[in-house]
Amino acid sequence: MGTSILLMGPNGVLAHANSPGRDQGGDTHFDDDETWTLSQRGNHLNTQQYLRHSVARLTDSTDSHVMSSGVNLLLMAAHEFGHALGLDHSRDRRALMFPTYQYVNTNGYTLPDDDRRGVQVLYENPKPDPKPDPRPNPKDKKCNRDLVFDAASSIRGDLYFFKNGYYWRKSTAVQGIRLTKVSSRWAQINYVDAAYEVPAKYVVYLFEGDKYWRIRAYAKTILSGYPKSISNLGFPSSVTKLDASVYMPTKGKTFFFVGNKYWSFDEARR
Repeated sequence: MGTSILLMGPNGVLAHANSPGRDQGGDTHFDDDETWTLSQRGNHLNTQQYLRHSVARLTDSTDSHVMSSGVNLLLMAAHEFGHALGLDHSRDRRALMFPTYQYVNTNGYTLPDDDRRGVQVLYENPKPDPKPDPRPNPKDKKCNRDLVFDAASSIRGDLYFFKNGYYWRKSTAVQGIRLTKVSSRWAQINYVDAAYEVPAKYVVYLFEGDKYWRIRAYAKTILSGYPKSISNLGFPSSVTKLDASVYMPTKGKTFFFVGNKYWSFDEARR
């Protein structure tokens, strides 16, 4: 409340709202000089019409000759907030967005069907954001001296280097280094942010975002019950992605790194 924009004192313009948009989009103002009420009906309001402002159809105003008993603020505010959300006037006389003000009992008030459907059309099923471009295939960066891996781990004597949803495998049994897409080996996983092996337990852990998978080291298959949230390992909700992980067999602990912080996890707790 408290604005001079299109508000003319008692019994003039009661309120106005800007349609969604930049800067003042959605701003709503009410006239301090009017008598507002939440609990009483008030007398009949003569020719109270909600009129769309003529300048670029950006604001809504209410012209009325209001008697001293007041105007129901809940109904007026709900109508104006409807415009602030992007709703136009309705032809349905039962609708909150009908252009002529009409008092209804606001005790246990529920939004009429026409208004509810209008809001749902605008907001219930928004268009999904376009998927981001996939990370580039790192095949041409194998010999790049500036190459930085997303993660690296041993798995049963072989070395795995992860980058952009792919991995290079350096095997003692096969010559050369093969490049493979992560999801072609483990269908549930797109990218690997961190990885480590616990040789004594014959398992490997792969992390993507706030989830992780436990892999059988021999068969290289995902164990049942995964993925799990990294919160199960004790991470706070503020941690949504790991930067790196290292298992130290001599201590039986894994160290997780996020930014300039690290956490240690005792593998004996599993």
